[in-house]
Amino acid sequence: MLPAAIGNVWWVDLVPGEYFNYNLRRVNTDRVFTIRFDLKKEINTEQKPWGWKE
Repeated sequence: MLPAAIGNVWWVDLVPGEYFNYNLRRVNTDRVFTIRFDLKKEINTEQKPWGWKE
């Protein structure tokens, strides 16, 4: 493990139909990193998912 990563805390928040959050907090600092995925907005794609077989 990287020495700087030892104090990291990772977690996810899921509110079905609303959002999915991916979070990182560095212990003993004010640093918080969050990525939020809006689950209310559907994304149109023409490609099939990985591993899809007919």
